[in-house]
Amino acid sequence: MLGTTDSHHPWIFNLGAMLTGAAGLVGALGLFRALRTVAWTALAGLVALSVVANGVLSVKAGLFPMPDPRHASWQFLMPAILATPLLLLVALWRQGLALRAYLLCNIVALILMVPLMMHKVAPVFAEGTTQRLFALVVFVPVGVAGYALVRGE
Repeated sequence: MLGTTDSHHPWIFNLGAMLTGAAGLVGALGLFRALRTVAWTALAGLVALSVVANGVLSVKAGLFPMPDPRHASWQFLMPAILATPLLLLVALWRQGLALRAYLLCNIVALILMVPLMMHKVAPVFAEGTTQRLFALVVFVPVGVAGYALVRGE
């Protein structure tokens, strides 16, 4: 549990979480502008808002590390975060088979993670491990999509 009070240097991980969130907040604007060139403006806006939601929760998680009850107090943003890979898939559907296949696989991985995320039901991994896996299937597709848009793929 890297960023918790049990960690020797929790500030390192929590600073990383806050920087990740700040990058998401700033990157959402660039992603919106790039997506408007290949998708409907409303869809590009929805993707950008979902990335903003992710950024807000990342900053908040870094400011209030576990076990602080404020760490996960804005769960109303979670549906937007869960929708990000699907929104990216819809927005980038015509951008190429490889990107489409990656995003589809990512959505399958996210669906398979749902039981793991319900750690009280299925305590397979420590909560911190589950959060890192969740970040992998939610953060990375945004970067991959941004990279594909920059390359014009």
